[in-house]
Amino acid sequence: FLIQRGIGIDTENFFVFNAFDSRNNGMGMVLFDKRNMEFRFFRRDSPFDFFNYAAWITVKENRIQFVDNFNSIQELNIDEFWQKAEYIGKAQIEPLNLSNSFNWTKTAIISLTIIVAFLLLSYIFLRFFPKLSLPFINYFFKSSELKGSNSLEIETTDEVTKIFHELDSLKGKLLDTDECS
Repeated sequence: FLIQRGIGIDTENFFVFNAFDSRNNGMGMVLFDKRNMEFRFFRRDSPFDFFNYAAWITVKENRIQFVDNFNSIQELNIDEFWQKAEYIGKAQIEPLNLSNSFNWTKTAIISLTIIVAFLLLSYIFLRFFPKLSLPFINYFFKSSELKGSNSLEIETTDEVTKIFHELDSLKGKLLDTDECS
């Protein structure tokens, strides 16, 4: 059975679908009884698809009222259709397979372990390999604070280089405290 486009209608005891019987090209309705979970097919001769083309539909107990193509009110008693319908099959409720269900505890523990491992490895990398980690820090954290510390480091390196050049020019001379200031 192929359920036609559109929606089904939910009555008090039934769920009704417009359907097409693919075995013998019959149009009709698949009726599902909510009480005993049986499916039945009621063949209709009329091609009118009241579910999709009716101006309005109302449901009262197991009766469906709708406006047809001629603008007249029609009523379908689903209890009567159920008695005349051909048995298709029965639905079964099966318990959930707990082995296939999602395990939040296991997922949370794995996620937390991955995060802690990443943070630990990041700390070790930054702590023991600071020169190797500096390009990564500059790439990921382009904040003014880090740029400022880099420029301070460059200035300090320039000052140290200048002092070494001055000391290199005084190589081999004996200096007293007045000459060093």
